Amino acid sequence: MRIGTKSRRPTYSLNLKGKTRIVYLGEAKEPVAKAWVENYRKLQGVIDEMTLINIEMLKRMEQPSKKRKSTKK
Repeated sequence: MRIGTKSRRPTYSLNLKGKTRIVYLGEAKEPVAKAWVENYRKLQGVIDEMTLINIEMLKRMEQPSKKRKSTKK
């Protein structure tokens, strides 16, 4: 997601599944869209942090121990 002004007109764009969607904002909608994009970026950061925590927790979980066969004679 991003706010762009490539053509000097504020636009909101999103590339999803290889398809770009663009919406003309106008000056009145631009501040709201900027706030939404900032919220999206913050949320994505939280999700990334949670993913890293989950990975670390999975690494620390005890692996099921394999029982060894005794070699008693």
